This record gives sequence, structure tokens and C-alpha cells, in this order.
Amino acid sequence: MIRVQHLTLALCVALMLAFSSDMRGQSTAPVNSLDGIWSSETAYGPALRGELIVRREGASWRATLSSAEAGFNVTGDSVRFAFPGNQGQFRGTLAEKGDVITGFWLQPEGAVMALSTAQRFATPLVLRRAGRGVWRGTVRSLDNRFTLYLKIFQDADGALIGAFRNPDQNSRGGTTQFRVSREGNSVVFSARSRARFNSDLTIGT
Repeated sequence: MIRVQHLTLALCVALMLAFSSDMRGQSTAPVNSLDGIWSSETAYGPALRGELIVRREGASWRATLSSAEAGFNVTGDSVRFAFPGNQGQFRGTLAEKGDVITGFWLQPEGAVMALSTAQRFATPLVLRRAGRGVWRGTVRSLDNRFTLYLKIFQDADGALIGAFRNPDQNSRGGTTQFRVSREGNSVVFSARSRARFNSDLTIGT
């Protein structure tokens, strides 16, 4: 839950700065009007993607992807290796004639994916012979994405209330609702605590 809260607050800052800039460019909208639904989508890694090169020199095998390298051994027709630092893995099979290596690229669980599942994504990958003892293929990793929605509305007393949600992961960031106020060029979010609102987050523009 701590990671979710930190991620939500960080995205809040980016979101509010973005829509505050947009508001300054819209002369037809009231300056103090915050009512509505706002959204922000952020993409995170993974870092490794692009051309994957596998080389064989005698009994030694080596894989290169971006700036990462990994040495490994091959048993039979099974080609498996992992890049250090949990950056990704490949599991494949060398064809009988040695023309292709077919398998799957396993990308690591990202900061966002880990919030909902610890499982990794597997993407089909074919490495084709590009010379003597050389195979090449393209790793197209899936982006880790986090979409944050902010709904600002008025309660029965006319006070502005804000609610952050991520429906993809059924996340509310640890706090159900915030009291929303504007102080000059700053938007202030206050979280409920023991029936009172305490200042929790201030965003300046």
C-alpha cells in the first residue's frame, strides 16, 4: 500500500501541473473552476527492448540486448538465458537445421505491474540466422502503464471534493476522498483524519 500511495501522489503532481497549464490557455473557462474529470497516463519501461543478438563460438554462447549482455550454456536444443539484474529472460528452442530459434521473451514485472500481479509478460520471439553462429530478433516489450483519474465535484455543502481512482487495478491510493481548495496558483488536497481535514498535498503552478 505504501508503494501505491507514493505512486499516486507522484502522479497527482504531474496531473495537476498539466491541467493547470491547460486552464491558463482557456480564456472561456472560469479560472477557479476545477469541477470535472481529469486523467493522466504514464508509461514505465521496461528498459530492455530492440534488437537481440545471440552468438555462438564453439561451446560458448552470448546474448546482447541494448547495453545488457549475458553468457550461457546450451543443452540439447534448449536455448535459455537471463540478463543480470532481473532485466529479462529468453526461453527458446533451436530448430533442427539451426536456421531459427523460436521462443518467448519474458520481461520483468515492472513497478506498476507489480501492484496487481507478480507474474511476468511473455512475448513470442523468433531469432533468425544472420550469419555463421549469429541469430537476431527484435524484442518488443510491453509498456507498463498506469492511468490515474481525478474526479472533482461539489458535495451537499458546496465544498469541492476530489477522488483519485485507477480502475484498471481497482486502486484508490489509500484515501477515499480529498477536500479540494485553491490558494492563488496552488491547488491543495486535504485528506480526512479523525473527522477533520488535514493538509496532505499542495501543488503549485
